[in-house]
Amino acid sequence: MAQKPAFDISKLSTASKILLGAGLLLFIDMLLQWNQACALGFCAGVSGWHGGLGVILGLLVLVLLIWEGLRVLNVKVAMGTMSPAMLSAIIAGAVTLFAILRFLVKPSAGPVGVSRSFFAWIGLILGLVIGYGAYLAMQEAGTSPAAPPPAETPGFTA
Repeated sequence: MAQKPAFDISKLSTASKILLGAGLLLFIDMLLQWNQACALGFCAGVSGWHGGLGVILGLLVLVLLIWEGLRVLNVKVAMGTMSPAMLSAIIAGAVTLFAILRFLVKPSAGPVGVSRSFFAWIGLILGLVIGYGAYLAMQEAGTSPAAPPPAETPGFTA
């Protein structure tokens, strides 16, 4: 009977471990209450998915998780000159940007004040951790995408 290949987490890069772990935690955190408004003794809250920035952030986190999952499973994707680690860095950088924006831009609640909950702070911290993962992925990829070798020019050489 043939054995299935076992998944070995030690073969993942540090950037992939950070992006997968923090991305999964951020996805779970976004389902919780990020903002709360109280009036007349009644409080209502909204999740991290609330509003346009929240939806964009949530979709970017899903894209990051799917992309990193494909990398973990060694699925080969034709990408031209861009390395897979560079694409991870770009997606993770976008997640970081939108996590910061979603934290800073509170949804409007009319005349009632809106406050951030504990989970919004956790979301901000996880967004910054993903930003660090993006930095590590960019270092893993190098500072620029792989450039083609220079073409030889015809003519005389000395």
